[in-house]
Amino acid sequence: MSGRIFLGVVVFVCEFLVGFAQVERVLPRRGSSSLEGTSFVVGFMANEILELGADPRIQIFISSQYNANVTFRSNLFGSYTVQVAANTVHVESIHPQHVVNASERAFNRAIFVDSDVPVVVYALNTLAQSTDSYTAIPTKHLGTQYYTVNRPTDWYRGDNIRPSPLDRIPRVGEFMVIATENNTLVDISTTTATKNGIPARTPWRVWLNKGDCYLVQAAATRFGGDDLTGSSVSSNIPVAVLSGHQRSSVITDSARSKDHLVEQLPPLDKWGRRYATTPFALTGAPDVIRIMASTIDQDIFLTTRSGTRSYRLKNPGEWVDVSLAESAYWDSPDPFFVTQFMSSYVDARRPFCDPAMV
Repeated sequence: MSGRIFLGVVVFVCEFLVGFAQVERVLPRRGSSSLEGTSFVVGFMANEILELGADPRIQIFISSQYNANVTFRSNLFGSYTVQVAANTVHVESIHPQHVVNASERAFNRAIFVDSDVPVVVYALNTLAQSTDSYTAIPTKHLGTQYYTVNRPTDWYRGDNIRPSPLDRIPRVGEFMVIATENNTLVDISTTTATKNGIPARTPWRVWLNKGDCYLVQAAATRFGGDDLTGSSVSSNIPVAVLSGHQRSSVITDSARSKDHLVEQLPPLDKWGRRYATTPFALTGAPDVIRIMASTIDQDIFLTTRSGTRSYRLKNPGEWVDVSLAESAYWDSPDPFFVTQFMSSYVDARRPFCDPAMV
């Protein structure tokens, strides 16, 4: 009896090792990233104003170290699977109906991306002269508490030769919550009034189901005002949060170049204590570095070749902008968040630079 048990254990161990070796041959040990994953959810916020009458081109980019079978699922188109060859980039065009333009209403327009091996996922939202993309965060790294990063209300000064009534229509900051499961309760409190009239600092709750996208846009009251940055989003189930702006200049200037801004935000429990930043190439203006606190009376330290200085932020979600044209190291005893904006820039001696947000 004991001999048969021993033989059975040996056979099981051998089969396990053979199976493990087969997996290893398919997925050899390679360097990995926290942005690699097998499950993602993506969405698309409003790019520019609806009055332009143009649909954006939206696309999802997939890449992997391995041959991947990638499945796309959406309430609008169902599901289908594509093969992505190792060390290539697959571009999947998505119907523009997935873009959410209406503030403070739930639309089931999320796109779920699942793979049988680790992949990285990027999402692109582009109109003529208004483009941005973001890196999707795997669903395993999503969380239940976020603070948003946005820009103030912006518009164009107008062309004196060919003035357009569309120039003076406000472009506003926005963020979007994407539910990954049914029965998701989301509590929101914004730092400025919303487009549909909810006052600043007035908490409200929405109930979302899997795939629902809930966009929140600022109410436009004045040029250079209405910044949603620091708005709070919390939920009972992990959600994805996109944040940015319809189309913004950096710094806010009606004559400067503007662009759609979007990034997927990491949740509060994934914020870091140390960051390094370096200036964007080919721009003629300093970058804008926005730092945000996670705790009360938080000290954040900036070190450059010029020395070290500190910033005291009194409350979670409070922030300050720092104009910087050199490499820098940032640290704090407690987690904090850093966003880097590339400035708008126009100069005959340099390339035309639209702003960007990372």
